[in-house]
Amino acid sequence: MKIKSENIASIIIILTIVYVIGTPTGALRFAIARTGNPITAVNLKISDKPYKKKIGKNQMIYTLINPPVEKSTYSELKNWIITKYGLIYWGNFYGL
Repeated sequence: MKIKSENIASIIIILTIVYVIGTPTGALRFAIARTGNPITAVNLKISDKPYKKKIGKNQMIYTLINPPVEKSTYSELKNWIITKYGLIYWGNFYGL
């Protein structure tokens, strides 16, 4: 029974890692959680309107409907850029 529970736990951890770095939405959630906003990362709502500015070939910009607020400047962190490096997606704050 102990081996079975260890196998289930390791499968859950592997699937979580694959979701976080293997999908654009997972990378976006992880980037928001890295900035200190894990609750916003869970309750994420993404706008379906495309971003107008030109970006790189392997990059996508997402605009959040309920963006987190940066505590030091009280500004909304609306736009996030997701970059694809091979099979891995990585997200960062893009700016206004």
